[in-house]
Amino acid sequence: MSSKSEAYKTFTELARPILDDPNFQSMKQYVQHGKVTTYEHCMDVAWTAFCLNRRLHLGVKESELVTACLLHDYYLYDWHTHGDHLHGFHHPAIAADKAKLDFEVSDDVKNAIRTHMWPLTLWDIPNSRIAWLLTISDKICSTNETIFKRGRHENRTDQHQRTGYGTMKKELIIASNNQGKIKEYKDIFEPLGFVVYSQGEKDISLEVEETGTTFEENALLKAQAIYDLTRCSVISDDSGLEVEALNGEPGIYSARYKGLSTEHERRMAVIDGLKDADDRSARFVCCICFIDDSGEHHLFKGIWNGTIAFEEEGTNGFGYDPIFISEDADGKTTASLPISFKETYSHRAKAVNMLMDYLRQEA
Repeated sequence: MSSKSEAYKTFTELARPILDDPNFQSMKQYVQHGKVTTYEHCMDVAWTAFCLNRRLHLGVKESELVTACLLHDYYLYDWHTHGDHLHGFHHPAIAADKAKLDFEVSDDVKNAIRTHMWPLTLWDIPNSRIAWLLTISDKICSTNETIFKRGRHENRTDQHQRTGYGTMKKELIIASNNQGKIKEYKDIFEPLGFVVYSQGEKDISLEVEETGTTFEENALLKAQAIYDLTRCSVISDDSGLEVEALNGEPGIYSARYKGLSTEHERRMAVIDGLKDADDRSARFVCCICFIDDSGEHHLFKGIWNGTIAFEEEGTNGFGYDPIFISEDADGKTTASLPISFKETYSHRAKAVNMLMDYLRQEA
C-alpha cells in the first residue's frame, strides 16, 4: 500500500466515529461561506490539517487533531438564519462545549476548538500545535471555499475546484441513483478532496438499461451514457452477489433477482435456494468503470469472498449485506458490522483502491 493510500486509510479510521454520528451527519444540511455545507467544510479542514501535520513532521497526535478539526464548527443550525451578526465571536465556545458534551473530547481538543477564531473572538492565543494547526487549516479552507469554490448546486462550466492546498480537483459524477452506493462513494472520495455528485445532484434522470452479460459490460454502459451527456469524469459500477451452489446467481441480476421487488424478498430467495445445499460459499463482485474527462475508460474489479448466512441479521448496509458473512468478519454478517468495516474491506473498497492507485499514478 502506498504512503498516500495508508494516510487516507488512517484518516478515515480516525474520523469514522464522528462521521457516523447522526448529529454530525445533520451538518450536511447547513451551508457556510455561501458555498459548502458545514459538514464539507469540517471535512476539508480535518484532511488539510492531517496532511500538513504529516508533511511538516509536527508530531501532533493525529486522533486529537482530526477530532478537533471535525468538531471545530460543531453547532447544529444555520447561523445565517438562526444566529446573529455576533456569531463569529461566540460560535467557537458553543462548538467546544457541545463537542465536550457529545463526544467527551479532551481538554486540549476543547481548547483548540475554543481558540480557533482567536483573531476575531479575542480568546487566548492558541497555545498548542493542535490549536495552531486547526486555526491555520480553517483559514486556508475558509479562504479557498469563499474565493474559489462555487455552490454544489450551481450550474458549472468548469470541472475543477480548489482543495485546502490550492491544488486542482475534479468533479466526479456517480452514475447511480442507489443512495446506499452513493453514500459509500462520497465517504471514500470526499475526504480525498474530490467533488462527488450523484445523478440527482446533477439533475440527470437517465436510467440506463443494463443489457450487458458481465459486470464489466454493464459498468461501462452506465458510465458511458452519463459521460456522453456531461463530458465530465464519471464513476459507475456494476456489482452483485455470486453464490456457488446457485451456479453464480444472482450475479448480474442481483438488483432484480427473480423479478422480486424488494431487497428482503431477494435475500430470502437466496436463502431458500440453499436450504438443501452443503456449500454456502459466495462472493461479492464489483467492477468499477472510470471515464476520465478526456473520454478514456478504465476498469477495476474487486472480489470479496464469504458465505451465506442461514437468516438475515443486522440493519447496516443494503442489498444482500444482511445475509453475507465475509471471510474477514468473524462469523458476523456485513449488515451487523459498522459501515466502516464494509467501506474498508468490501468488493467495492477493493475496486476503489485499485482506482485510487491508478489516479495517484496518473497524478
